[in-house]
Amino acid sequence: MNRYRLAFLVNLVMVLVALALIWEAEVRAYWVWPAAVGGPVLQRARVEPVPAVLQAVAKQRLGLPATYENAPKVDTAEAVRKAELLLSGTVEIHRRPPVTVAVPFERSNFKVGKLSHQLFIAGLVPVDFLLQAYRSSGEERFLRAAVDEIVAFERVDRFSLVPTGFQWNDHALANSMSILAETWSYIRGRQDLDPAAAEALLRLAARTADRLAKPEFFTFRTNHGIMQSVALMQFAAAFPTLQAAPAHGQLGCVRLREQVPYYISDEGATLEHSAGYHEFGRQLIDIAVQLTELGVCRAPPDWLHKREATRAFSALLWRPDRSMPVFGNTDGTDRLADDDVVPPMPGRAFSLFPVSGYAVWWSGLDAWPTQDRLAQTVIGWSNYPTRAHKHADDQSVLVWSRGVSWLTSVGYWPYDATGYGDAQSWSGANALHFAGEPAQNIPLTKLLGAADAGRLRAIALERPDNTGSALLRRQVVELDGSTWLIADSVSGSRAGKVERLWTGSALTEWADAGEPAFIMKAKGSPLAARMTMLGELSSPPRRHHGDANPFLGWNVRSATPTPAPAIAVTQDGPVSLVVSVLQVDDEKRLRALAAPTLQPGAKADAWSVVVETRDGPVPVRWADGQVSAGFAKQPVTAALSSPEPTLLAARAGVVAAYQAMGTRYTRFRELIVYRYRLTALVGALFVLQELIVFGLRRRAPGAVLPMRGLAALFWPLFGGFCAYVFLG
Repeated sequence: MNRYRLAFLVNLVMVLVALALIWEAEVRAYWVWPAAVGGPVLQRARVEPVPAVLQAVAKQRLGLPATYENAPKVDTAEAVRKAELLLSGTVEIHRRPPVTVAVPFERSNFKVGKLSHQLFIAGLVPVDFLLQAYRSSGEERFLRAAVDEIVAFERVDRFSLVPTGFQWNDHALANSMSILAETWSYIRGRQDLDPAAAEALLRLAARTADRLAKPEFFTFRTNHGIMQSVALMQFAAAFPTLQAAPAHGQLGCVRLREQVPYYISDEGATLEHSAGYHEFGRQLIDIAVQLTELGVCRAPPDWLHKREATRAFSALLWRPDRSMPVFGNTDGTDRLADDDVVPPMPGRAFSLFPVSGYAVWWSGLDAWPTQDRLAQTVIGWSNYPTRAHKHADDQSVLVWSRGVSWLTSVGYWPYDATGYGDAQSWSGANALHFAGEPAQNIPLTKLLGAADAGRLRAIALERPDNTGSALLRRQVVELDGSTWLIADSVSGSRAGKVERLWTGSALTEWADAGEPAFIMKAKGSPLAARMTMLGELSSPPRRHHGDANPFLGWNVRSATPTPAPAIAVTQDGPVSLVVSVLQVDDEKRLRALAAPTLQPGAKADAWSVVVETRDGPVPVRWADGQVSAGFAKQPVTAALSSPEPTLLAARAGVVAAYQAMGTRYTRFRELIVYRYRLTALVGALFVLQELIVFGLRRRAPGAVLPMRGLAALFWPLFGGFCAYVFLG
């Protein structure tokens, strides 16, 4: 070998060293050692655990909506249709357009469709479709196809050093575990079991658990971390003969004990700022308790308490039509899974959750489940440092009455759709805010007081603006589940526009009404709602319907942004008061009622509005910490009671538990995109180097070897700079 060729090889080796330095941290972070799953381990796995345990884990899906509890039930014909479609190369995921995939699985499947498709595919949802078809029809070909998919998926996974797309995403990994458990429950006892397929499934389960256990990939902040912990417990229950199973199961239990104090409040609300994610949290804590009953570990007493408390909170949210209020990341079409089951009647009509940051009021419960006599009001000011699924909705008010959502929010905007940031911001809810006020790091809302007098309910909330120079106060009064008064005031020194956006359901439409009143009609129904704005408006309220710029007037239904009626209302700082009056009734009767009037001299802590009702005019007064309604037959007065000081300590305990986790776990910085870019840069620089060498060999041959020597020094230095300075 001549010296020129040797110098080239040395250069090439140094280039590889540079690439190794760039990629070493990524590969080391994701690397897991192969698990021993053959021979005696496989034979024991064929009989342990007992079938009942494996079958229990097989039912515990962890959250991808194609398979979770609230997903629509799939009959046999539909399950077979979707499985047949998959076998022909097309996967059709709930609420998403079909996409083409390779069957059996290939690495390219990780990159098909939108981000949501890729998450589902990485989470073995296509395998789950095949299992649904097998479970429903009993046809062996679907089970064989499911096994083939797992074997092919495992082969791709085995030869991966770094992830492709969502390949090792925490949610995808967690969702996979129960699907692997269900597949194993069907095949492990069969005489025709292919040992190679069995070993592939067990290897995939072991690697999945090993990656879920890595502390640098523990997403403790949100429900993703809860899923990781639960999936580790599932692994221990379903695959107890694998070497790492006991340790992983205990790790899952330990982590979950640390997470639950800030994931679910003692009041029963999942602290993820979302009705939809509360329901998911209820399912997760239920699964965790089930796994303790299967022997993975002992359930701490607070798990049992919180499981029951989450069920009680859910019972307050679910309406008789199986819908739920849309706050945070909640889809407007989310429903209870069973079409034939009417949710049980809420346990109480007036509920206040001062630590969690919610109030839930029901009217007409004696008529449950007759919708035309029922009303639900949900008021939210939950704001925890996790920011999980949080929208800028502090002090928002949601009203459902007589089967229709009259005041709602945008909901769960698709991550990869234009407008996602706007949907998370003030435009996505009806919270009171200054124009231009940031939607992040919102100052905490203070509960000033609340009252319940049966026919009359009231609450007062207040928060500072982001500069600390103004206070934004909202007072809400509900009368008989048919009339709502929402008094918004601003005080302090800050000037500027104060805004809120009243958004209706996409199932309602505008009807003409004289300003400042607006009427929304329920489509195909005589019902309507009239919204009247009174007080110190800075400009006439404006109607919107599916507007992109500004982003106003939207609902998300079945993961699809859908235009909806909305009213934008502004007032001026530094001091002003605006009262919005919502009345629900038949449209003809509403039009016959006189408009509400705000009495002169109104201010934030003392105002009076006369509202016309079916029973005549009702003066509603707010003053000196009391609210009254002058019903003709029996006037009602209620004093607002302030929350107990101990509630502040309870909130502080939740925050402290979360912050303690932050000191114990440091997330791996995922910089794979930059590593790919640096790899491309290395390739380009190497090509440039060789072009320079080529030119030197023609014009100055004596400079080639010194050039090679300099390059040999440059490449490891460049790789080290990239790894420890640029990426470090």
